[in-house]
Amino acid sequence: MSILVKTVHHNPDVVVKVYRGEPPPADAGYRFHLSRSRYKAALAANEPESFALPGDAETIRALLTASFDPYTSDLPGAGELEAWIGGRRVLAVRDGARLAGFLHRSVNKRGGTIHHLVTAPESRGQGVGGRLLNMLAGPTEVWVTDGNEPALRLYTRHGFRPDGVKMTAYIER
Repeated sequence: MSILVKTVHHNPDVVVKVYRGEPPPADAGYRFHLSRSRYKAALAANEPESFALPGDAETIRALLTASFDPYTSDLPGAGELEAWIGGRRVLAVRDGARLAGFLHRSVNKRGGTIHHLVTAPESRGQGVGGRLLNMLAGPTEVWVTDGNEPALRLYTRHGFRPDGVKMTAYIER
């Protein structure tokens, strides 16, 4: 059984439908775009939190745009990124003054959700993603695009395991 989670109209020519569970019938007028699986872990922070600064917004926006699918990744609109930073929802790792990576998260009474984790290309392979995850504590979930092997390695190395829930995105033909 599939449940329609959301419909996103990016412009008059692009409509994306995201389903949880089994995909809809092939004749529904949409083509497959991508699928994601949910991973969960109980984390124990062993590194102090370090937050993004207002001056990081432009770099974060560029890294988000370069790293995430524009149709399904809930990229921030005008003012939204600044609110995330001001609300201390964006953790950061620095290499001197340069932003080496960041993690955008939300927290509620059930635990935390990682919305975006990005390491700057010049900092990849240097443990930045692990340092960001080590700032988190408690039950945490993340949706990982199927086939994103670097992300899957990072998350599984830090104790995340799939819980069997998938979401699949389709674009109107």
